[in-house]
Amino acid sequence: MSLNDAHAFAFSLATTLMAAIVIFQAGDGTLSVTPASEYDGDIAAIVHDYDPWEIMSSFAWRSTEAAAMVERAYCATHRPPSPTGSGVQIAENLTRAASFSAASLRSL
Repeated sequence: MSLNDAHAFAFSLATTLMAAIVIFQAGDGTLSVTPASEYDGDIAAIVHDYDPWEIMSSFAWRSTEAAAMVERAYCATHRPPSPTGSGVQIAENLTRAASFSAASLRSL
């Protein structure tokens, strides 16, 4: 199998089985994929390994970072006007902020 196919297959197996998977090169030069717990060949023959827990933690970190970036961008573009001016304007700003907070809590 090609290197691209081996990587795709190993990634799919790792995330489906939630088991460590290794890609190794056999003596005849072909590539193969197997669970790491079943591999008993030469360590030098391992081309790449996939740890599903590392993959999942990487995705979780990225989604957390993406959510924080969206929140920062939203807050930067949707700031209420500064609370200067008449008492009516300040009350309107507070009401708008309270309704936004209530709406965002309901969406969670």
